[in-house]
Amino acid sequence: MMIQVSDDLVFVYQIDGNDKITFVDEAWLLFARQNDAPELTRETVLGHILWKFIGDATTVEIYKRLLNRVRATQLPVTVPFRCDSSTRCRYMEMEMVSLGNGVVQFNSRILTLEERAEVKLLSSRIDRSAEVVNMCSWCKKIKTAPGCWVEVEEATREMNLFHTIFPPMISHGICPDCLESLQSQLVELGTTLE
Repeated sequence: MMIQVSDDLVFVYQIDGNDKITFVDEAWLLFARQNDAPELTRETVLGHILWKFIGDATTVEIYKRLLNRVRATQLPVTVPFRCDSSTRCRYMEMEMVSLGNGVVQFNSRILTLEERAEVKLLSSRIDRSAEVVNMCSWCKKIKTAPGCWVEVEEATREMNLFHTIFPPMISHGICPDCLESLQSQLVELGTTLE
């Protein structure tokens, strides 16, 4: 069931000119706990470089290009993304805002969310097999075959993971659709992925 989120709750964190996380607000900490990441506390993130928490090289490169643009122009950039937990599908947007002196604030908000039965593949509280599946960092689709990316529920069916005691580990990447969309946005902002 899709639910329109009516409140204006914003999850905020900031990085300095060296891309180290210098601030996270209470809403961000609450969101981390609700998103099966209770290990993300002020103590475990403050002072650490942002790139420690972003999975794959392409996504890091996209973030760096967007950050360079925000810092150079002092204009905000907004990008859509999806952030799922095992029981919630969240469609979100992230705004990057320059605060001067290289400091950038990230403001994320939920646009809509969907409550769902637990998807074991996304649970953070279970042991994993040595097998690895690739998940898009932006839309959360799973790669089931070369060039084929599908929603996690469909991937669970296609890969016959319903009765799997130890689901595969998840590696992050970016699907071709999200890569094309983000490349288009970078071109509009006057930069590209090389």
